[in-house]
Amino acid sequence: MYTTLKYIITFPIWFVQAILVKQRAIKLPEAAGTRMHQIDDVPCVAVIGDSVAAGVGVEDINSSLVGALKNKLMKLTTDNISWYVYAKSGDKLKDLTAKLNDIDVQADYIVISIGVNDVTAFTSADKWQYTMRQLFQKLITQSPNSKILLLAIPPMEQFPLLPNPLAKVLGSRSKKLNLVSEALCQKFHQVSFMRVDIEADESLFAIDGYHPSAKSCKMLANKIVDELLS
Repeated sequence: MYTTLKYIITFPIWFVQAILVKQRAIKLPEAAGTRMHQIDDVPCVAVIGDSVAAGVGVEDINSSLVGALKNKLMKLTTDNISWYVYAKSGDKLKDLTAKLNDIDVQADYIVISIGVNDVTAFTSADKWQYTMRQLFQKLITQSPNSKILLLAIPPMEQFPLLPNPLAKVLGSRSKKLNLVSEALCQKFHQVSFMRVDIEADESLFAIDGYHPSAKSCKMLANKIVDELLS
């Protein structure tokens, strides 16, 4: 991980890089299509969180993470799956947690994708842990029999969009928050933590070099299903 000294020494470089990346980044929309498919008396999967959950980087919901998940689950478990997405591009952990005051997330499987925006906003580890605990408690209260899976923040040092040293700085921040998340998940028997490994392969990223491609969503969904059904 980046040391405090390295942060300080390289700060003028990566600070400027962050401004330029934000200015020049391609702004992609969320995936098109309905975000809910409800059928009574069949398994239900919910994907909640940020732009990855919202399908930024792919054309439609069927090509997104939830689409790949429901397709894989249907092949392995049943002909029908209920599913829905509750996500917004740009949301941080505090945004998602606050929104659960107004909605109920009830599903057999709940997949959480959150954190990249907290990394770029430099959310502290203490605040991250406190808010993540709140999120888990709310989800368990709303859906006490669900299986909850928290996806690790992806290794941001691998994102093609990000130059060094900015990539290394954000990658180090994502690792730090992931360590906090993994430890916290062990305190909730309904919650599991899944690391997200991704290579610096452009085919795994959308044209913005920042969000996952349809290929990447499918690969991730396969790993998630294995974890949920284990």
